[in-house]
Amino acid sequence: MEYDKAHVSINTIRQCTVFNDKAVLEIGCGQGKASSFLATGTRTYTGIDPDHEAIKTARENHGHVDFRIGTGESLEFDDASFDIVLFTLSLHHHHDCGRALDQAHRVLKDSGTLIITEPAVEGEFQQFFHLFNDETDQIQAAYNSIQNSRFRMIRQDRYHAIAEFGSLDALLTYPFDRDTVQPEDARRIKHLLSTVQANIPQPDQPVCLTDTIHIYCMSKKGNV
Repeated sequence: MEYDKAHVSINTIRQCTVFNDKAVLEIGCGQGKASSFLATGTRTYTGIDPDHEAIKTARENHGHVDFRIGTGESLEFDDASFDIVLFTLSLHHHHDCGRALDQAHRVLKDSGTLIITEPAVEGEFQQFFHLFNDETDQIQAAYNSIQNSRFRMIRQDRYHAIAEFGSLDALLTYPFDRDTVQPEDARRIKHLLSTVQANIPQPDQPVCLTDTIHIYCMSKKGNV
């Protein structure tokens, strides 16, 4: 699967604030693919993720970024260390979103910018994750935490990124955060595909799903 090969996410995130010569912390960097692009021109770029294997892959493939194992709920950085703190589709994965935002507030400079991207529950791509692990409540909890946080909203918007699967079989075998694959999973995926798209592609044709993303650009209260 190739996600967002048009780099819509990266371009939209970079429109929030100036990244050049800034100290940036990304929370939920995964394997670091987006990090490697976002780090261009920054003074320092640090990406953290709790997944040890993801961090190992990120370090192997993107040596110019400082990748570390970590979680947003317990940031091991000094106060006011970063110009930009970024949650990339990761805030809703925290057990305590409010604590993660408080930690972001602590390590962000007074003049800094907080950027959060979160999946929209109605997005095509996200619905396939919900088949096996419905995150609607977690996404809503993340949104509520954003609204009740110590930050001031500068801008909120949404954009669309494309997840492209090389074939129908590639879609049917994609993990979608499943712990185990059950025999009936392929039928369930096909059924959902038939409800979100008018025509199911032939087995050898690519399948494109739209991922709808909310983006929030915020500052510390009292700063714009």
